[in-house]
Order: sequence, then structure tokens, then C-alpha cells
Amino acid sequence: NGYVQIVMIRHEEMESYLNICHSHNSIDVLVMDKGERQTIGTARYFAKKLGEEITSSMKSQFVFLMDDNIVSWTGVTLINDPCPMFDKDPNHKFAQQTDISLLSVLSHLQTDEYKHVSQFSILGFSLSKRKVKSRISAYGRHHVFAAVLLNLRKLRSVEYRRCAWAMEDIDFNWKTNALSSMDCNDGVIVKCMRFVASKKKINEGGVVPQNIPKGIISMLENSSEWSVGTKTKKEPEKEKRSLPLPLRLEGFQPSSLLRLGGPNTEIERKQMTLMEEL
Repeated sequence: NGYVQIVMIRHEEMESYLNICHSHNSIDVLVMDKGERQTIGTARYFAKKLGEEITSSMKSQFVFLMDDNIVSWTGVTLINDPCPMFDKDPNHKFAQQTDISLLSVLSHLQTDEYKHVSQFSILGFSLSKRKVKSRISAYGRHHVFAAVLLNLRKLRSVEYRRCAWAMEDIDFNWKTNALSSMDCNDGVIVKCMRFVASKKKINEGGVVPQNIPKGIISMLENSSEWSVGTKTKKEPEKEKRSLPLPLRLEGFQPSSLLRLGGPNTEIERKQMTLMEEL
């Protein structure tokens, strides 16, 4: 059981990435064609398609997608953890942290050919250590970003929006959730709270629009929701705001899970409308 590691990059990034990746034989690079939209949505779209091609003849068909600014992983032993995984003795006062590798995360998920996660459509991870010491639940009812395990067998009809330069993961979550309208056992999205991915802060990128078509610029300039005006300078990366999804998951039965809603504020609906115009 091995892993194929592939970095998805835009054409203009090719030289800087190859200068680093050429010394790591285990990492391959896929350069998006110049004719494609140079967006995060396009990168996610082709990453999923490539995963489908690579795993097409395999018994278990999963692909793990991760942002390139994730620098480390932490394992969490929960308060009174019934299944401690990181050589820490659980206690009733606080959760405990252990530095772990990405390999250990993937190896755990792959146990018995992904048997324990096979009912989930998307499995995500915690991205923050805020209040981590009070963590008691192994799974959370939240949107998932940045690092996700996709169950490709359950996601054949769901694709990333190629025109999206932001919020492509939220849109993908909503479309995945919509599968539950046809089968209550489909479209299950779960965040695993025993693993925390830590991201490096980057002083550019995030949800700042790039290469905006002329017909859209005026819409953004007059949009209080995006508030970008005519900015051309690099902006700090912005963290996504998780939508309010309060249910905590203690069991694994998909039929018992509530479902993700669509855009639940006027601002979110307007933001998605702007992207659809692209």
C-alpha cells in the first residue's frame, strides 16, 4: 500500500516549484494548461479527475487533497478518550496533543481498505487548536476545508466549480450534501477532530480575486460583501468562516446525520452569485 504524491500548479508557477520538487523523487508535478482558468477551482477539479484515473482499477477509490501551506499535523487525545491513538493516557480534565506525521494520518484512514470511513463522502480535519484542550468529541458537524479525503465512489456526480477563485470547497460541500435528497446514506460530510492540520501564514492569496474579467470588475467594486474595490496590492490570506453547524457526531450511521444547508446568509448567496457570473 503506497501513495502517489502530485502537486497541482499553474503554468507561471512551474519554474519555482520544479526547482524544489526535482530533488524529491517521490513527488510528481502536474502543470495546468495555459488555456485553462488559472483558479483554485480548476486545480481542485483536475486533482479529483486525476485521482479517479489513478484509482479506477483499485478496490478502494479515495483521493486526499491538501493545500500546499499545511506544514504539520497534530494528534489529539480527547478528554476521557475511549480510543486513545497517540500514546497518551486520557484524563477527565483536558485533551492532549502529540506531533504526528501526515503518513500516520493517511495510514490510519487506510486501515482495512478504508473500511471505517467507507460510508462517508468527504472526511475533513480540524484546522485550529483553539479550545483544543476542551475537546471531547471525535467527530464534528462542520464544513471541511484545506485537507479532505474524498470517497470517489460516492462523488462521481459531484465536481469542483472550475470558475471559482474562492469558496470552491464550500460549493463542493453543498453539492455533496445535495446527494442526500436522493439517498439518505449519501452526501455524508464529517470532520475528524482527533487530527489537526496547521497552516503556514502566507501574506498573499486567500479569497482575494485574481485576473478578474472586465465585465465582473464593476460588480466587485460595488459589492459591499467582497469589499475589494480596485485593490491591486497583495492581501493577507483570510481564513474561511465555518458556517453554523452545531450537531456533533458520536455515531457513524449516515442515516442519523443532519445535512449541510445551502448558503444561509444573504452575503453568502451574493458571493456565490458573483462566482457563478464568471
